[in-house]
Amino acid sequence: MPETPGSPFLAHARLAELARTRGDQPFIWEAHETGEPMTIAQLHDKASRLATVLAGMGVRRGDRVHLQLSNRWEFLAAFFAASIMGAVIVPVSLRASLDEVAYSVELTQPTAGVVEAAGPEMLDLLTEIGLPSSALLAAGASAGDAVVALADAVAAASPWSGPEEGRITDLLAVLYTSGVAGWPRGVMLTQANLRHAAIAYAAAARVQPTDRILISLPLSHIAGLGNMALAALWTASSMGFTKPGPTWIRAAIRQQSTVANLSAIEVRELLAAPPVESEESVLRLVVFGPAVSTQLREEFEQRFGTELRLGYGATEAVAPIALSLPTVLPDEDYVGEALAPAALSVVDSSGAVVAAGEPGELVVSGVPGVTLPAGYYGLPELSRQVFGSGRWHSGDQVIIESDGRLRFLERAADQFKAGLTTVSATAIERVMKEHVGVADAAVVAVEKAGEAPVVVAFVELSEFHPDLGVDELAGWVATRLGDESLPGRYVVVDALPYTESGKVLKTRLVEWAAE
Repeated sequence: MPETPGSPFLAHARLAELARTRGDQPFIWEAHETGEPMTIAQLHDKASRLATVLAGMGVRRGDRVHLQLSNRWEFLAAFFAASIMGAVIVPVSLRASLDEVAYSVELTQPTAGVVEAAGPEMLDLLTEIGLPSSALLAAGASAGDAVVALADAVAAASPWSGPEEGRITDLLAVLYTSGVAGWPRGVMLTQANLRHAAIAYAAAARVQPTDRILISLPLSHIAGLGNMALAALWTASSMGFTKPGPTWIRAAIRQQSTVANLSAIEVRELLAAPPVESEESVLRLVVFGPAVSTQLREEFEQRFGTELRLGYGATEAVAPIALSLPTVLPDEDYVGEALAPAALSVVDSSGAVVAAGEPGELVVSGVPGVTLPAGYYGLPELSRQVFGSGRWHSGDQVIIESDGRLRFLERAADQFKAGLTTVSATAIERVMKEHVGVADAAVVAVEKAGEAPVVVAFVELSEFHPDLGVDELAGWVATRLGDESLPGRYVVVDALPYTESGKVLKTRLVEWAAE
């Protein structure tokens, strides 16, 4: 892509182009409390005025803007406003802990913030770490609240009249990884990165201008923002938002959604929920991940009348890595067909590429700032190590078959030493989930100073055997695993902690094990 000022590949330039040519077209379904959609022209106008508001709050080119919002039009208005100004959004999940919010804000030092329903505790924290109420806008706030109401400020502002001289290599977003095995890292994504993510997803899902994309995954995640919302931008289609859970299918029916994304846990929850009055929809494709059983996939497809296809990716990979084909029957390791096989390789522990069909670590090749992230925010040395060579080592153990099928074996973080033996958490979890009394399971290693790590298994019991005892389960597992892989401790929980993207939050489990 040419490095020219005012590139037509900038997010706000694309929105402005659509506002000129398709301004009256609905862009966000049920955007307002009345249920009315927001048109492309209306979103462009609000983003332009919000840019003026943020500039008045001191935001300049390159400055960071803290976002803590659910999926709503104000999130996208802030995103496009930042694109207009050359600023950078730093979205943080509404479910983030106070420590996680403090970590992000202290590292990125935002000039302003756009928040939602911030309680006194959160406002006190933001003030303490440098974002007083005068630097905050609140979605859904009203006059008299502690922070300025975004809607009122936007309505009173003039459209942006400043320069728009951005480049495709400009940093536009810092998206935090889920932090399932440690502190989250802020992945720096440029204009080019986010366009690449959107175009790749749109091509894989065959998104057309007539599609309506239903988004329940958070916009603070690469799947929600980069893959889905921006796929609607670049294909001139439209989108709608809904919360996970039983309301999802009602939203899909009302909005006449054709494409959607879910996490695996949401797939299970929807199947467990009682049917609504009518579940007939026009959905043609739902992409989900991580994997569920073939039985659950078939039940979902039959009940909701849509293809349910497994997707596999990572924030650091920017674009989706693999997507399953409807004509391929998945087995327990299959996660899809490699979408860009020329950019993927599998290497052994020495870094040498292995033959097709052999296991190894997945490596994604690309150009930093274009098809790979620009780096990790505030971690320049780590950024050079991880992305400087143009090859991102995922840590995931996979197999790529000669026909392009990708099999996921294990994440590096799920392997740990127990004495002289390398123990696989994935293998233990797979065995435990085969028991009829286990609805879900996760395994972590807990270390104490001067002691060998203890393998701790967390178990969520199923409705089929709610009185399953720990001793009974341990005895059953012992018949299927070698002594070196047996958990040293079992903990029964009501539910495992999951991230919004459907990954078990193993850092939380380590904390629970230490209590």
